[in-house]
Formats: sequence, structure tokens, C-alpha cells
Amino acid sequence: MRVALCFIILVFALSGCKKTSEEEPDDGCLAFEYSDTYQYPIVPGTEEWKSYEGNIREALQIPDDVLETISTEGLLESLLNHPFFMDFIAYDSRQLGFNHLSYWSPGIGVLLRRPDFFSVILDRYQKMDMDCEAYYPPDYSDVFQFAFPSIEIFLAQDELINKLDSVEIHLLFETVREVNILKVDKVSYFYLEAMESTALMGKILLKANYSPFVEFYNDHEEISWFIEYIANSGWEIHPRDTINAYADDFYSLLH
Repeated sequence: MRVALCFIILVFALSGCKKTSEEEPDDGCLAFEYSDTYQYPIVPGTEEWKSYEGNIREALQIPDDVLETISTEGLLESLLNHPFFMDFIAYDSRQLGFNHLSYWSPGIGVLLRRPDFFSVILDRYQKMDMDCEAYYPPDYSDVFQFAFPSIEIFLAQDELINKLDSVEIHLLFETVREVNILKVDKVSYFYLEAMESTALMGKILLKANYSPFVEFYNDHEEISWFIEYIANSGWEIHPRDTINAYADDFYSLLH
């Protein structure tokens, strides 16, 4: 089931960008391709990659002149396709891993500061399908462990969330809640599959100032640790079920 909310689509129309295609192949999966996606000079699996003797992270920096002109869609796609982007999941704390990634990849900060970034990434998040593999972006064949978390880690950044107004927060809440429901339905036995989206849901409830959850958050240090750092350890109350229960209550209030 594709995550899609009709009223969100009415609010957030895609701005003009340099697209190559955004079409559904025969299998119904939506592939994202943009003509201005940056092509890295060295890619894994090539002889150049194997024999490169310099600082490969510096060699894979997106040039400043490209960062100034590339579309927001193209920049997001370029970062998702970066050979080292998914390094952040190797850390016990996803947020600390992302912070490290942002330190040597200036393009992440540029993307987060783009005024249209929220509409662009939310649109992409809604169009992704959990039944599709190897589409978001190439080589992220596990949609639960790689594709969805790669979007959710961006959405969980304070630099983005703190700029959202109440309407945008509610739009994000509706989308993430639906994603969480689909994740639980598909892999109910493996809690870590929903780690990033669960922490993101907690941040949204805090930003929405949903008082029952705010009180719970203030009284349980392990939950605050989990939400702030997206950590796979250091908490005692299971975060997914707890946060989803508060999200269900908040959803009832909105509807």
C-alpha cells in the first residue's frame, strides 16, 4: 500500500524541477530520477574505487557550484545515492551517526536549509511503497532497514521540525503514523524496523505539544534519550508501542 493522503497532495504541489522521470514501471513501483542528480566521480565496485589512494570522502564532496544550482529534488537524490550515506545506521545512535555524516557532507546542511525541502521530502515519503525494492534509491534493496530510514532521519532533524507550522506538523503526523502502522503490520515481530519512524513520531507529538505525551516524556528519561538520539539501546519502556499508543490518542483528537 502506498503511503498517500489526498488532502496532503492538494496542499503540497511539486514545484518545478529538473526531472528526468517520475513514472511507475510495469510492476507499479515509482522510480525517482532527476536529470540534475550529481554523478559521483568514483563509485564502489570500479577499479578507480579500489585503487584510489587519496581521501575518498573529499573526492566524493558535491562541489559548491553544484550545491548552488541543483534542484532540491536532485540534491536529495544525490545525497541518498552517496556511497557513504547509509553509514549512519552503523552507529548505536542514528542521530550521532547522522551528525557525523553531516560534518563531512556540507550538502546535508544545504538541503535542510532549502525553503522547499519539507514539501519535497514529504512528497517523496508519501509516494514510497513498502512492497517495492531497489527503487529508493538504487541498491537500497531492503526498504525497511534502508530506504524508509534514509528519509525519516532527515525528517527527524530539529532544524526541519522546528520550522514547521501547525498545519505542516499535522500533515507530517498523519503520514508518519500511516507508515508506522504499515511497518508494524508487515514486521510486527522486529521492533527495530520501525526505530526511526517511532522516534520521529515522538518528536512530532512533542512539537504538536500534545500534553499527555509531553508529561510522559518529561517523566521518562529513557524515552527522551530514545527520541533525541534515535538510539537502539538505553531505554527500558518499549518505545514503539508506547509512542504509537499516544499517537493513536492524538489522532482521535484530530478526527
